[in-house]
Amino acid sequence: MPSDHDPLPGAQPPAEGGQPVSSESGFRPLDPQKAARRRRSKPGPVGPGGSMPVEHRTASSDRAVRAGQPASPAAASSNNVAVPQAVARPHSVNLPPWFQAGSVGEHDRAPRWQGLKSPDVGRFQLSQLATFLAVPLLPLGLHALWFTASYFWMRFATGVLRWSTGIPSYQFPVPGIFHPLMVWTNELIPLPGALLGLAQGLDVLVLAALTFFGAPYFLRLVLQRFYQVQPFSIARLAQVSPEAQRRVQSYCQKANCPLPQFEILPNPAPIAFTYGTGPKTARMVLSQGLLDQLSDDEIAAVCSGELRYIHPLNVGLMSWILALLQVPYLIYVMTAQLADYLAAWSTKQSNRVLEILPLVGVYLLALVSSAAYITFKALRWTGLWFTRQRSRLADFAAANWTGNPNGQARALLKIAYGLSQDIQTQRHTDFLLEGFELVMPVGYRQAMTLGSLFTVMPIEQALAWDWSSSQRHYLTFNNSHALLGERLVRLMQYAQQWQLPPVLDMQQYAAQQELRVSSTRQQLFVAGLPFWSAVIGYGLALLLWGVAWISFWLGFQQLAWLGSDFRPMYAFPLIGFGLGTLIRFNRYFPDLPQSWQRRPPEPVEDLTAIVQDPLALPHRAAPTALTGQLIGRKGVANWLGQDLLLQSQSVLVRLHYASYLGWLTNLLWAENRATDLWGQAISVIGWFRHGATPWVDAELLRNQYGKTRRGGHQVWVTIVGILAVVVGIIWLGGLEDLIAVIERAQATRR
Repeated sequence: MPSDHDPLPGAQPPAEGGQPVSSESGFRPLDPQKAARRRRSKPGPVGPGGSMPVEHRTASSDRAVRAGQPASPAAASSNNVAVPQAVARPHSVNLPPWFQAGSVGEHDRAPRWQGLKSPDVGRFQLSQLATFLAVPLLPLGLHALWFTASYFWMRFATGVLRWSTGIPSYQFPVPGIFHPLMVWTNELIPLPGALLGLAQGLDVLVLAALTFFGAPYFLRLVLQRFYQVQPFSIARLAQVSPEAQRRVQSYCQKANCPLPQFEILPNPAPIAFTYGTGPKTARMVLSQGLLDQLSDDEIAAVCSGELRYIHPLNVGLMSWILALLQVPYLIYVMTAQLADYLAAWSTKQSNRVLEILPLVGVYLLALVSSAAYITFKALRWTGLWFTRQRSRLADFAAANWTGNPNGQARALLKIAYGLSQDIQTQRHTDFLLEGFELVMPVGYRQAMTLGSLFTVMPIEQALAWDWSSSQRHYLTFNNSHALLGERLVRLMQYAQQWQLPPVLDMQQYAAQQELRVSSTRQQLFVAGLPFWSAVIGYGLALLLWGVAWISFWLGFQQLAWLGSDFRPMYAFPLIGFGLGTLIRFNRYFPDLPQSWQRRPPEPVEDLTAIVQDPLALPHRAAPTALTGQLIGRKGVANWLGQDLLLQSQSVLVRLHYASYLGWLTNLLWAENRATDLWGQAISVIGWFRHGATPWVDAELLRNQYGKTRRGGHQVWVTIVGILAVVVGIIWLGGLEDLIAVIERAQATRR
């Protein structure tokens, strides 16, 4: 078995030159009329359905799906809400010819080639180590935050409110049998304290081992129960992509490992991922949409990239993270669906009591759902660096094993376009896309806006920011995948190394790739000023601590007390964060024209210049006015604005909307939720920002009837900054001073 950081076994030319699959064979695309009636793949009760048979597929329907055109009016209106003509999507006139799956020539792949030089895997190995450490450390960090909040509440309740409350426990609760057994034994026979700590450590190891080796079985249960995944043989794969079947068999023969088991998702979005604990348990999941929208050589490239993952340290670690993520995510989805059911049931009741009581349950379930989603987002951070490195190595493996970097590039672009089209057709983000984003070839957050731009501008221009922005590397910390433009540039370099005509013409943008503007570093510092200020505050605290210890060693006792006072370690970063937030405010939120508040402005539909601007950074946001249709999830699942999207004529873009007191206000007060405007043609006023993914901070949403939802980003940011400064000052000792003032006031009254 090759090591995880070795390239795939020796590259060989395809037996049949990578002939494209015939349009008369392979998988039949999802029937539009049935797709409109069938449930979408989202967590819920298991219903009938499954994969479509492979024996029948019409060429006309195949071409329609592969061209990205709506299959039928029924499929486009599955949510029973009419799409306003003002925001109708343009036809795919700018898509290159190779977006038609059957129109790929043989000249863009190497008939014979030498293996590529293995890339540096140092960062990949570091990301693996960091992920192994982050998975247990993140819960400990959350427990530390909970303990800190409980500690300050205890001091406030006992000192100011004069309540009696218990001291919070600092011990991290770990389920297991060794620690309780040792505690019980200690009551009979006194044991050293080290044994109790060792027992808790054994519980942690046992829990980690159980979750690691049980992750594939849990993932399979989730996929079967909630997403209707079905078995799929390699013989059926050969009907769709003969080259993919040959590549998989050849790799497994050379690596001396069994063939991975294949499964198919009855989902029209192009999806592929692998899970398991190693080669013997690896399962490769392909979606119906991937098989319909990609050609023979593109499917082979995707499968070759997935084979890169079946090493135990790769697929096992990723499956472990993915399984842990599914627990809070399923809680988020299922509690939101139950809350929606209760809300709908209460509206049908004539009795006032029966109408109000379920609403209490709705809000309780909404709180649980929101907390679960926040937990999911926090746990997601443990695997982000790892998945970014995985995506780069998968591209290398696909190109090196197939000799077809152009095929991998076309596959990535088609997947990005297909994901964007799926979101627009379904008018919300499928739960599957978000829950399994870390293991997909392209993240749906990247694909959402980029894929929509492919129809209105050349692909090279749509991806210009990804490879030309000098500060792009610092803005991908929240991304699950490496920037799509960077990945495509690297694939085109592989093609040029083999003297192949690249599928993307980047020569005219070569000058932009070398663009380096000195002012952008200062701008990036301003963009992250709250976080840099927190680092500076922590540095000042360390400096005071060091001065105190140096004074102690030199015999100056006047400053030695600072060495035992750790309050500045927590207070200074908070104060720095708050001050940095307030200082950055004016640059981050440039003034909106006053006339926009009185009457709707003229929409700026052409965002092409902003999207491809290599100098664009999150804090360099110009006031923007857009019109389009508000889409996204409905109900409790979107009360925090998790899936607010604006579908305009030129772009599909994510909206960030928060009322005056932040997302908590969206959760508690219905009149502040933007989801009330779902499915309506609206105008949006706000700030268009470009980081690794573009978004709009919405300040005002207005529909055609004058109904508005006013955002409060500026107020919310101000409150957060002031609150951070106040809490930091209190942490330094202001709380004790406040308690002393209150005690003196009470004594004076007596």
